Amino acid sequence: MKSLFVALATVLAIDGATGSPSRVEFINIGLCNEMFTEDIAFNSPNGNHLQCARQCSMQDSCLTFTIAENMCRGHSVLVTSQTPSMPSPGANSFVKRSTYSRNYMEALNRSIVFHYAQRSGNLTGTFRPLPWVVSSAMDDNPVGGWYRGGDYIKYTIAMAWSVVTQLWSMVRFRAGYQAAGQFDVITDSARWALDYLLRCWDNESQELVVMVGDWEADHAVWTRPQDMVTDRPVYKANTTHNSSDVAGLTAAALALGYIVFNESDAEFANSMLTAAEQIYTFGTTYKGIQETFQHSEFTKREKKKELPNTGVSTYNDELCVAAVWLKRATENNSYFQTAKNTFYSSDKAWVYSTDANEVACQLLHWEETGTSKYKRNVEKFFSDWLRGSDPDHTACGLVYRSAVTPIRYAVNAAFLALVASRDGIESVDGKNLNQFAVEQVNYMLGDNAQRSGSNCYSFLIGYGNNFPRQPHHRAASCPVDISQACITNDTLPNPSELTGGLVGGPSDVTDQYEDRRSYWRHRVSCDVNAAMQAALAGIVFLKEEDNIPMTNNKCKCP
Repeated sequence: MKSLFVALATVLAIDGATGSPSRVEFINIGLCNEMFTEDIAFNSPNGNHLQCARQCSMQDSCLTFTIAENMCRGHSVLVTSQTPSMPSPGANSFVKRSTYSRNYMEALNRSIVFHYAQRSGNLTGTFRPLPWVVSSAMDDNPVGGWYRGGDYIKYTIAMAWSVVTQLWSMVRFRAGYQAAGQFDVITDSARWALDYLLRCWDNESQELVVMVGDWEADHAVWTRPQDMVTDRPVYKANTTHNSSDVAGLTAAALALGYIVFNESDAEFANSMLTAAEQIYTFGTTYKGIQETFQHSEFTKREKKKELPNTGVSTYNDELCVAAVWLKRATENNSYFQTAKNTFYSSDKAWVYSTDANEVACQLLHWEETGTSKYKRNVEKFFSDWLRGSDPDHTACGLVYRSAVTPIRYAVNAAFLALVASRDGIESVDGKNLNQFAVEQVNYMLGDNAQRSGSNCYSFLIGYGNNFPRQPHHRAASCPVDISQACITNDTLPNPSELTGGLVGGPSDVTDQYEDRRSYWRHRVSCDVNAAMQAALAGIVFLKEEDNIPMTNNKCKCP
């Protein structure tokens, strides 16, 4: 049987004036029977790019691109056979450079790579765009999934929220992913996490895994993931230790998984729908939040620092989101009636994040009913975010809800604004939601105060030439040569580029940022990147419709 090979490619454009190469974009193409055997260099159909191809030992053509100094080199990358077929090589396989000041397709390509850096488990025979990422935590039960950030803890709630965001954007902005040549790659990315979420649930014992790993032990060691020797405890919700918020988001992710995969893989889709309904029933039957293991000491401290005004986290918003997506997956309206009558809250949302999904619940109700009271709740949320006083905006325009990873809340709101705009909430208080979203993303890609001359600074690693080199990420800080120690010195760049990682952002409203391996401003996480991918797909979707709004970033980079 044929194996499916995919190259997520780096292409070098040759500058006509200098003859020097400059990296431009990732693409995904290629089928192969067996391992690569021969390197070939050739020009692209339009003659503007040098391509690096690798011949297969059989007849099919495989392509991989990791060109340096005009020499072909590379490595094979394999996707599981369940992954949908990739497009065949050709002129349309290439990501086109945007005619706008920001290349959103390129940024989307980069961002998707990050989740491959977060993969845990057996990576043999899988798509590996980052060759320094290898198999790890093989004895975990459940095995697989994503590490949330720069450590090696697996949080089910963060993973589930990330997948909900990815899949929601695939449903609403499919054409954006397709235009960038990334729909099959984002599908493969989401499937990895969905497989893990399925393994987290045991219907017979009524247990749901909510966390794998020990935060204190994990953070006491700085090492490669494959070299971990710390204990990996597994924390589970059950009929006596409840975690309805985790159950809600997990059910929502699997219900969305059914919607996205039903046509391409009915068996996989049906398994997700069955589990989604079971987990939802579990979460609504045994209601509660088990803070001691669900969030861990890390997240409790994080919440105290990040969200001091939000009060106690609840679970109704997560169960609400789950109920709406289950209604759509099953066409059983009783799910929505429960969401509307039991879980809905008209309270104004403070943020949109992993454990704060009130505004998502409100937006989904607006989509379902078209009733103005739900629309007003969504508008109340965005009214604050657009005004610039609560939350504050930085001098260059980033929405600054918290000094701890401020980009997280800004990019989450940007994605939601794009969805709301498509749902007919195009403006709030006279301010355009699409414009707000694009300006927030523009800030992250370079329209900010961090620059050297005309060299824009991107908070998205690997986008442009000026970006963070020292994100807080253990695996990226370790040399590929395993005989060398991992780097903990803040003055040295990470030896491996964490392509696509979106760091926390500036330290205060004056837009100050220092590239060093400290935690709060330089952390990366699977949920932040999921929102960035979703927002970028939405912007590319607008571009394909020729509907990009006029923007007015305060610190526009040339």
